[in-house]
Amino acid sequence: MNPKPEESPLVDPMTPPPLPVSPRSRKKLKAYFTPTVGMIGCGAAVASVIALGTLAGVNGSMANMNLAAYNASQQEVDELTAELTSTARELAGSEEDVAKFKPAFDMLADVEKREAELTAAEEAIDAREAAVTVVEETIERNSFADGGYIVGVSIEPGRYRTTTATSSCYWGVYASGTNKDDIVANDFGTAGTAEVTLSIGQDFESDSCGEWTKVG
Repeated sequence: MNPKPEESPLVDPMTPPPLPVSPRSRKKLKAYFTPTVGMIGCGAAVASVIALGTLAGVNGSMANMNLAAYNASQQEVDELTAELTSTARELAGSEEDVAKFKPAFDMLADVEKREAELTAAEEAIDAREAAVTVVEETIERNSFADGGYIVGVSIEPGRYRTTTATSSCYWGVYASGTNKDDIVANDFGTAGTAEVTLSIGQDFESDSCGEWTKVG
């Protein structure tokens, strides 16, 4: 029985056949490429170390930044806590002061209330005094004592009355400009109350009759 012939490997017609390399050439090539491969390996290792170091530095910087931010936040919290504590103590002290001085505050409020009432009373008195002054000025303007007067010039026309006439009271009304020759009305000896009506264009005089006051 004949042995089965060995199958030849498939060969790509486009691939050139390998060049024959002698054992001596192989040693030279090995001696050339071995350091190169080592250098490439060392370079990759160095690059890895540098990359790891850079990453560690970045992580370290970020950690430092986070720590600084935390410390700043914690400082703000501590400051706010201290401020709130101080404010609470001040409020507590204020409440104690308020309780201590409450009677004085109440007394002061009562004094202020009385002062307001007194001010209102004074204003009312001032108003009454002003009204009395007006009345007095009106009475003064509409009243006169014994003497001689021209109606419409020195006294106003109207009805006048006296309540203080004596038994010697004399009063007379005359037409103006007649030097008392034209007597309109007169009276003598009426004690107590006397009354007379005066018009413009007349003169009036009285003696021992007291004060005349306008009543109409």
